[in-house]
Amino acid sequence: MEHRIIYNTLSRLKKEKNIEYVRFYLYGFFSGFVLSKESFKNNKDIKAMVEEFNLDFKDYIFDSRTLVTSRIIRHIESLDPNELEEFKKKCITYIELKFNSDLLLNKPNIESKTPKNENYVKKIVEKYKRND
Repeated sequence: MEHRIIYNTLSRLKKEKNIEYVRFYLYGFFSGFVLSKESFKNNKDIKAMVEEFNLDFKDYIFDSRTLVTSRIIRHIESLDPNELEEFKKKCITYIELKFNSDLLLNKPNIESKTPKNENYVKKIVEKYKRND
């Protein structure tokens, strides 16, 4: 999973107060995270991450990334608001510990690419105006 996506997800999770939005961010994050070959080279590597979140799945679950993803999402779905807040904190801590050095070294620039004093709309109009 690309570092920019991880960084953006982490920053959104930290700021988000609406519990349903947190739930949806976690669904998307874990779907992409578990299915990514960049994050986990082998399916057996996923087991250590699952154990970090105190989840206990049978060994056959780890034969399929989609099955692991569905079980994690089902677990997130079943959490009440207080438990979800705790799970969110564990997720943020896990991301920071696992990717902290990479995120600090490759911190993405989330600012706009256009200078603040430039009128972006005017630039587009000039670029695509008719030549009468």
